[in-house]
Amino acid sequence: MKNATIRYVIASSIERHMLATPDVRTEDELAARAHIEQSTVRSILSRSIDVDIDTLDAIATALDVEVCALLAPAVPADPISMYCDRIAALPADQQQRIQDFINSVSAQHEQQLIN
Repeated sequence: MKNATIRYVIASSIERHMLATPDVRTEDELAARAHIEQSTVRSILSRSIDVDIDTLDAIATALDVEVCALLAPAVPADPISMYCDRIAALPADQQQRIQDFINSVSAQHEQQLIN
């Protein structure tokens, strides 16, 4: 799917900001505040359309955030967790190489703490 990554980032960011904005918790509320069609909001949140800059600006205004806040992916509390699905899809030998690397880096860090 073309632009799947940016669609995912934008939709996830909008959803995250909707949860943080008490009077914009539903697609209908967001559409009304942004002065856009509810079907457009649904399509954006379902990651099925590319959003134009004017619509993105209207959504950002409705959520009381800067447009750039909707273009930035959320940073997980555990940065490694964002790779879990990708690692799980790898062959077992490559998963083991990653685990060995993590163990090596961890052991080096622990050794530095001792010294």
